[in-house]
Amino acid sequence: MPKNTWNYRVMIDDSNGITYSIHEVYYYEDGTPEDYTKMPESMISDDVEEIFWCLENYIKAFALPMISIPNFPEEVPIHENFQ
Repeated sequence: MPKNTWNYRVMIDDSNGITYSIHEVYYYEDGTPEDYTKMPESMISDDVEEIFWCLENYIKAFALPMISIPNFPEEVPIHENFQ
């Protein structure tokens, strides 16, 4: 199945201490997580509107359950409210 939907999610990595980061997570059509960006997001742009859009969507990620990087995708519930 192709990657067709994504959103930002807060991810936690507890494999070597605990760290938190925001990543893009991609889902199949049925909402099952398929992949995520391995590099965390950053807020660097030549467009202030783009940074504002990213910031708004990063904040929305905190309303969703955090995702464990070491346990991806087994512990990620199907996501029905795509952004």
